[in-house]
Amino acid sequence: SVAFAVLVSATADGAALLSQPGDDYPATSHYALKALNAETAMAPTDGRFAWGAISPDGKLLFSNAAPLVASSSAPSALFQVPSGAPVAATGLPPGLRAGTPVFSPDGTKVAFNWYAGAAAGGSGDQRSLALMRFTPPSTFSDFTVLYTPPAGQVAMYPSFLPTNDGGGFQVE
Repeated sequence: SVAFAVLVSATADGAALLSQPGDDYPATSHYALKALNAETAMAPTDGRFAWGAISPDGKLLFSNAAPLVASSSAPSALFQVPSGAPVAATGLPPGLRAGTPVFSPDGTKVAFNWYAGAAAGGSGDQRSLALMRFTPPSTFSDFTVLYTPPAGQVAMYPSFLPTNDGGGFQVE
């Protein structure tokens, strides 16, 4: 049989990536690409790491909470990589569910689909693209809505330019 994997996220320097194996999508593995592709299974295997954002240094993951294949619906949170241990973070809006999050190459910002949660005087609409500042080791701040697409459309899969001063996203 042939197994396929879904690439979740890679570090900015290409040293590591996170992936779900094709035979167990809720599971996530960390691959150290500069250490002979050594694999470390992250625990637990309940989907909380699926579609998450890996920090540029590969030490942290900010979780996805949009309803994508094999993902969790728990509020977005910060975790250690590859252990999967929760990291106590400050500044996260209550009940924030970030969809397809991504760290900027310098690690100072996180962009995502604002799927749910209260912030900036509003509530997640499952459509808008939002951004927060990130200050290591675990502080989020300055929640900002960047774009709200027309009704019936969704802003997803954000990315940053290597210069950290711009980016792109997909409107579905």
